[in-house]
Amino acid sequence: MADEVNKQEPEVPKKKAGLSLPVIIGIGAGVLIVLVVVILFAVKMMLNSVVGTQQGDTQSTEQVQKPVEDKELSNIEYYKKMADEDKISENDSKYMETGRITTNPRASTQFVVVNLGLSYRIGVDAEDAEKKEGTETDDQKRRFEALIRNAINNQIGDMSVGELQQIRRDSLTSIFKERLVPVFINNRIFLRDVILVEYIIQ
Repeated sequence: MADEVNKQEPEVPKKKAGLSLPVIIGIGAGVLIVLVVVILFAVKMMLNSVVGTQQGDTQSTEQVQKPVEDKELSNIEYYKKMADEDKISENDSKYMETGRITTNPRASTQFVVVNLGLSYRIGVDAEDAEKKEGTETDDQKRRFEALIRNAINNQIGDMSVGELQQIRRDSLTSIFKERLVPVFINNRIFLRDVILVEYIIQ
């Protein structure tokens, strides 16, 4: 009877412990690919950093050896350079007058007559000034003078008669200078001083 029970129950096949061979090969290949990618990325980053530092070193040595040319400077940087290298001597400065400028103050039927004397310097040094003067055309000079007159007209037009009468004359030259500096910066000319030659409110 016991033999019959044994014959009736077939043996269940035992499962092998662990992973199959194709799964193990796939995992190994995946790990290998990831390692290769990581190593290549690390090598590339190291090469880039080495090349970057070498380029930075060569650029810094070039900058030390070769001074920055004035043409490469922005207008503001050039103006600051002229201001830093400005000499007290009046020999290298030039002078011009705006001529009589007549305009109305803000919301007024009265008018103001102003004539400003401008002391300025072209270029950082005498050689630079000669180059600039030689290349400047009559149209450029007229445009520059028109921009100066426009800035003065705008300054007076922004102020009322009461404001103009309250301001001291020495303060007025500072206000005009502040208004004119951007014009001079854009034309790469250094404005040294503003003189109030004539000033009338009528």
